[in-house]
Amino acid sequence: MLKSLNRRQLFILAAFLVLAVPALSFTAPRFFCVALPPSLFHVLFWVDKDTSRIGRGDYVMFTHADKATNGKKLQMVKLVGCSEGDVLTVDTIKRYFCNGEYIGRAKDRALNGKPLRNFSWNGTVPPGMILPMGQHKDSYDGRYYGFIAKSDVKRKAHPVFE
Repeated sequence: MLKSLNRRQLFILAAFLVLAVPALSFTAPRFFCVALPPSLFHVLFWVDKDTSRIGRGDYVMFTHADKATNGKKLQMVKLVGCSEGDVLTVDTIKRYFCNGEYIGRAKDRALNGKPLRNFSWNGTVPPGMILPMGQHKDSYDGRYYGFIAKSDVKRKAHPVFE
């Protein structure tokens, strides 16, 4: 197809690409995100600035840093496993339940063999808080670092492909 274009058309195409590619690289992250670690069933999400209504079952994007991330701030996309007002319980074998529904189980060790600190809670999720969860058994999520504040959520994420 490119061979059929004359010199002027090739110049216009090249100029368009030179202008469009940088513009897209600055604007696309405001509208889409890719969740690379296999902690979720979905990989591509469109993101929404409106975080006023976040509840159980929603995907959220936030930044998290702690000892396990070596203090490095990581952007995470997780599913809200339990939200303010819900009842979160953790049993003796580290199974997590939200309003009586199983949402995951914590492990004692990470894939690299390092010990993991498990978040333990039995009661109502405090106002303004959510428990972020991955959908993979090896996801690093709220089972280990606990609740995050809804105000820390930067974007609400919506899967592009269901």
